[in-house]
Amino acid sequence: MRASIVAALDRLFARKEGQALVRLLADAVAGALPALATATQDWCDDIHAVLVVRLRADEPDTDLDIADAAARFLAPEFDALAEDLFTAALGRGLLHLGTTE
Repeated sequence: MRASIVAALDRLFARKEGQALVRLLADAVAGALPALATATQDWCDDIHAVLVVRLRADEPDTDLDIADAAARFLAPEFDALAEDLFTAALGRGLLHLGTTE
């Protein structure tokens, strides 16, 4: 599961859309503009939310009440792992930008 998430993030940050996000996060001016900073944060939050869903790896036939209870119990671990995976992928994306310019 983790390897497929890492591969998907690497594919994202190899594409123009992902490179744009890395550039926005690395640009101090972009962070100073409230609307752009909010949009960038929303973009990161959306990616983070998808990572958490993938880490949950619920099966279609899973009892939703049990899955939700387990997810609430494990939420801090899912959030921390998603953050670690996202941060590492952003770092690799930043390194990749340096080699393509």
